[in-house]
Amino acid sequence: MRGIEVTQQDANETIVSITYADSASHNRSNGAWTFRDGKVSQLDPEGNVTEEEFFRQKGNYRVDRNHVANRELGFERKDDDGS
Repeated sequence: MRGIEVTQQDANETIVSITYADSASHNRSNGAWTFRDGKVSQLDPEGNVTEEEFFRQKGNYRVDRNHVANRELGFERKDDDGS
């Protein structure tokens, strides 16, 4: 995939970070995504960028229809039931 954008929200649906990447690949055996040549922007509650990290490669994103997690970046969104 090319031209990737991943938006991370908190429990109140406020955007807390956005990850941009030039490309991504998916590992079917473990369900992880790896992103290449991009940046992660951290946002405050008003939507202002407070920090940016540029990277050549970030990995270990796992995505399904109810849960998005990236342990390396500390992102986690829990299901509505709190699990």
